[in-house]
Amino acid sequence: MLISILTMAGEGQVTGIDDIACRLHISDVFAEQLIRHLFRCGYLRGVTAISSVSGNCKNCLSDGKCGFRKNGIKMWELTDKGRKVIEN
Repeated sequence: MLISILTMAGEGQVTGIDDIACRLHISDVFAEQLIRHLFRCGYLRGVTAISSVSGNCKNCLSDGKCGFRKNGIKMWELTDKGRKVIEN
């Protein structure tokens, strides 16, 4: 499951924790635990809301479900370490 989450994140296919939970057929709580684990291990990092200033949010498929504008950091991206995992 961890590799699947990294792959989805690397391909830009993730719109939020509920999206991951649905795709992997797991609870939102378990999906959040997996995401937190990937953060702690250095495979994912948070993305700040700076990119939303340029208008990227209006083109996003998540339709505001990510909470990006409210919380400032809800989305994530692969670190170099995470990228290496899915490339191998």
